[in-house]
Amino acid sequence: MTIQTLKKINFDLILGLAIECFLDDPYYNYIFRKEVNKKSKMKEMFTHAINYYLLYGYCLGAFINDNLVGFVLTFNYNKTKNVHNKDFCKIFGINNYNEMNPIIKNVTNNLKGDIIYLLSIGVQNKSRRKNIATILVETLKNENKGKNIISDIDNMKSLPVYHRLGFREIPLKKNYILVIYDNVWKYTYIRITL
Repeated sequence: MTIQTLKKINFDLILGLAIECFLDDPYYNYIFRKEVNKKSKMKEMFTHAINYYLLYGYCLGAFINDNLVGFVLTFNYNKTKNVHNKDFCKIFGINNYNEMNPIIKNVTNNLKGDIIYLLSIGVQNKSRRKNIATILVETLKNENKGKNIISDIDNMKSLPVYHRLGFREIPLKKNYILVIYDNVWKYTYIRITL
């Protein structure tokens, strides 16, 4: 297996794998619950997001025999919020920053330094349970030393992976958690009120 930075040329591979990985995800099942053609709507939604990450973010892919079997899509949270605000709002499904989850706002406002937002990790169904997600996130951490990495997750099955990788969790609501990897966690005090 090789880990490579994903480029625009990988767009179709990422899009196809993202749809495969998230077709049964609780979040997408909820937001597309009334849609007749969920795949088509997901493709439309993912197209903008993937193009943004490939242009402004940091994307890693895991390849086996030239086949994309896993990916990590990230972006610089503060830069996106401040420079690409329209994209920021679209990514988070909000109209403006004031609608952002107050706990995520509190955490991100109190972290020191750059914040890498890990928006999604996807691993091909037949390649799961082979440490691909772990290797991708370890690579992300190693290539972003000294930076904070955060992600909001609703897939509780993925929580043990984050714990093993040193992430801490902050509950946002039932079955929705913010995970944080902060190289200076012990020095960062974040007051959370639910």
